Amino acid sequence: MNKWIMIIAGLIAVFTQAAEVEISSLEELADYAAKSGNHVKMKPGTYEVTRGYSEDPKILFQFTGSNNRFDLTDVRIEINTQAYADMPNTKEVHGYMGFLIQGDHIEIIGAVFEDIGELVGPRGCNEFTIYGNNVTFKDCKITIRGSSPYGYGDLYGKGRGSSTRLQKHAAMSVMGDRLLIDGCDFNIFTYGHGIHMHGCQDTVIRNVNMLGALRLTDEIYKEKTGLAADFDYKMMFPSWMEGEPIPKGKMLSLTEDGIRAYTNGTNKDGEKRNTGHITLENCTVVHMRGGIALSLGSGGATVTDCTVRESGGHAFGFPSDAVVRGCKGDAAFSPLLSIPYSNRRNADIELELVETDQDTGDHPLAKIVGSGHKIKITYEGKKSPKTQRPIILGTTGDRYTDDNTDRSELRKKNNANNIVLINETPHPVYLTEYTSDNEIITRGKVKDSGDDNEKTKPQMTR
Repeated sequence: MNKWIMIIAGLIAVFTQAAEVEISSLEELADYAAKSGNHVKMKPGTYEVTRGYSEDPKILFQFTGSNNRFDLTDVRIEINTQAYADMPNTKEVHGYMGFLIQGDHIEIIGAVFEDIGELVGPRGCNEFTIYGNNVTFKDCKITIRGSSPYGYGDLYGKGRGSSTRLQKHAAMSVMGDRLLIDGCDFNIFTYGHGIHMHGCQDTVIRNVNMLGALRLTDEIYKEKTGLAADFDYKMMFPSWMEGEPIPKGKMLSLTEDGIRAYTNGTNKDGEKRNTGHITLENCTVVHMRGGIALSLGSGGATVTDCTVRESGGHAFGFPSDAVVRGCKGDAAFSPLLSIPYSNRRNADIELELVETDQDTGDHPLAKIVGSGHKIKITYEGKKSPKTQRPIILGTTGDRYTDDNTDRSELRKKNNANNIVLINETPHPVYLTEYTSDNEIITRGKVKDSGDDNEKTKPQMTR
C-alpha cells in the first residue's frame, strides 16, 4: 500500500508542475510525445493519419517522453490503413505498430482512435505497443481494422507454420508494468487479439467493453472465391484436423482472444520475466475467440464482475491461483470455462451460466484439468438449456489425442485431481479416466470413469 501511495503522490507532483500546452495538429502531437513533463490539451476535432510521424518507418507515432498527460477529449484520430500498407517490408516479423509507448507515467485521456479501411501492412502489427511503466488509458475508444486473412478465424493457422501468410492486427500489446486501462471501449474487427500481455506486472483493466465479430461456418461454403475455396473448404489448422471439411453449423470467431495473458515477455530493458498479477474488474467481452483468456498467465489473477458473451472459442480461462467472483457468461457457441493446462493449480472460481437463446455446436460446458481448484458454476435461468453440455474434468478437448501422443503423455496432459466442483446447473458432469480424488457436488447426472472421485448432491439454498 505504501508503494502505491508514493507512486500516486509522485504522479500528482509531476502533473501539478507540468506545463500546460494546447496543440491542434498531429505534427505537434508527435513533437510532444517525444518531450517530458507536459500537460497537453489537443483541440477537439478529427485528425486523419495518412503517414507516419516517427523516424522509424514501421511506427506511426512514438511516445518516448515521460511524465506527460495527453487530454484528447473530443479528439478523433482516424488512421487510414493505407499508412500501414505503405510501411516497408522488412525481415522483422514484429516491430510494426501504430503507437509505440516507451516513456513512463503517461496518461492518454478521452480519445477516439479508429482505423479507416481494410488495407494491411506487410507484417502483423499492434495498434498500441506499451513498454512504458505506469501508463494509463482513460475513457478512450479504439476500433481496429485491416488484417489478413480475415473472415476465417484460425482455420488456416495462427502462428508459425500456418498455411497462409498471416498479417495479424491486434489492438494492444503490453510489456510495461502497472498499466491501467479504465473506461475504454475496444472494437476488434481484425484477426488479432484485443489486449495481450507479455511479462508485464500488476496490470489493471477495469470498466472495459470489447466487441469482436462472429460468422456462421455455413456462410463460408457460399463463397466461390477466396481462401476457403482455394483450400477446397477444408481446415488446415489445427494439425490434427488438417484436411477435414470445415464443420457446418458452427459459429466461428473472426478475431483472436479478447483479454489474453502469455506466460512471459521482455521489457524495454531487454529483461525477460514472467507475467505478473492481473486484475480485471467490470469488463464485458462479446464475440471474441476467447473472452477472458488468462490460462497461460504465470502470476495469478483477480477477476471480478466480468461478463463474456457469445465467444467463438471459450468464455473464460484462468491461471494458477486465480480468484474469480461475480463473473458470468454463456455457452452459446463455445465452453463457458476452459482450463487446458494440467500444471495449473489452486484456482478459486465462481461463475454464473447465463440463459441464452443462442445454441450452436457440440462443445461441452467446461473443460478442466489441473489440481487443487475450487470451481462453482451456478445457473439462474428460468428455461432448461436446449442442449445438455457436460462439465468434463480430465480433458483438454482436441488439444491432445490418441493420434498425436502416447498414453503416458495423455495422462500427463489431461490429469485432473483434488478438484472441488460445485455444479448448480442442470448440465451433467463427466469424469474421464484421467481424474482422481475429486469432490463433485452436483445437481445433474455424473458419469465417472476415474478413480476415487466422491459425488454428492448439493445443499440448495434457493
